[in-house]
Order: sequence, then structure tokens, then C-alpha cells
Amino acid sequence: MIFGVEPTNLAQWGVAGLSTGGGIGAAVWGMRWLIEFAGGRMDKRADRLDADMRFVVEQLKSQIDQLTERSNGISNRLGKVEQDLADCQKKHASSEAEVLKLQAILQGQAASREHAQLIVSAERMEHMKESK
Repeated sequence: MIFGVEPTNLAQWGVAGLSTGGGIGAAVWGMRWLIEFAGGRMDKRADRLDADMRFVVEQLKSQIDQLTERSNGISNRLGKVEQDLADCQKKHASSEAEVLKLQAILQGQAASREHAQLIVSAERMEHMKESK
């Protein structure tokens, strides 16, 4: 008995076989289609994810390249600024030495004036003592 029908002759057996085989075939074909459909959707999703990932990676590489170029420019400018700073420090040290030298000269001149005034005062006092 197949599907509640009991075939009694050869034609009925043939029809029953075809319907059973067709039903099983249709079920197998349907399952196969469903699996391929789901698998195809998964492949499409994976392809979209791969494309998105490639886009993100390309964008990140572009940003890395830009940052590398910017970093190189900053490093070059930093080197120049450090060289300029070293030059300024040398000039500043030289200027400080010159200032100290000039201050010493001024102090020496002041001491010379004081000494000269003492000499002049002493001569005047001597001259006044002699004239009295």
C-alpha cells in the first residue's frame, strides 16, 4: 500500500511508482534548491563583507600613507627647528659673554674714574696745604 492506495495491476503500480519517485525526487530537488539558495545567499553576504573589508583596508592604507607623509614633514621641520635652536643658543651664549665683557669694562672704567678722582682730590688737597 502506497499513500493509502493499494495498486492491483501493472498500470497502477507504474503510476504509484512514478508518483512516489516524483514526490521523492521533488523533495530532494527542493531540498537541494533550498540548500543552494541559502548557500548562495551566504556567498553573496560573504562577498559583500569581503568588498566592505577591502574598502576599509584601502581607506586605512590611504590614511596610513597620509600620516606617514605628514610625520616625515613634521620630522624634517623638527630637525630644522632643533638646528635653529642650537644656533640661537650659541649666539645667546656668545652675546652673554660679550655683555659680561662690556660690564667688566664699564666696571673698570668706573674704578678708573674713582681712582682718577682720588688722585685729583689728593693733588688738590696737597695744593691747598701748600698754598696755606
